[in-house]
Amino acid sequence: MYLGIDSATRPEINDKASCSYLSNHHQSKLVDDTQSRLAYPRTAIRRVVYGLIGIAVVMVVGVVGFRATEGMSLVNAIYFESMLATGQGPPLTLTTDTGKLFASFMAFVSVGSVITTLFFTLAPVLGQVWREVLQKTEEEARKVESDLVAKTDKKADSSDE
Repeated sequence: MYLGIDSATRPEINDKASCSYLSNHHQSKLVDDTQSRLAYPRTAIRRVVYGLIGIAVVMVVGVVGFRATEGMSLVNAIYFESMLATGQGPPLTLTTDTGKLFASFMAFVSVGSVITTLFFTLAPVLGQVWREVLQKTEEEARKVESDLVAKTDKKADSSDE
């Protein structure tokens, strides 16, 4: 296989048509890469929206649960659940066993949803940054390697004279 073409239909390199084929092939690949980069922000926005919806659902369940089990006011229930969700811990003392069990359950669920949302939304971005840094590093390494080879060849040529 040569650029996705089997050897029977492979164009010869010295043919002008093959050169235009090769350049068209690489141009279409660049267009595909550009389109995928443009599509990525839509995917990222969708991930953020899904994550925020998940956190909102957890917050609503927690607020309703604390109002039902502990009889908290709306503001105290929102404050309590937000402190649990961010890993700050319970800011108020709970009075019922049901409320304490519910808080334990919600602590795991809410902290888990926040951490999952962070990884779900940030992992692709960090992965893209990692790939770009790795690509630039490899390009620099190739450049240094070619410079060393050129210097070695130059020294070999000068010592032959």
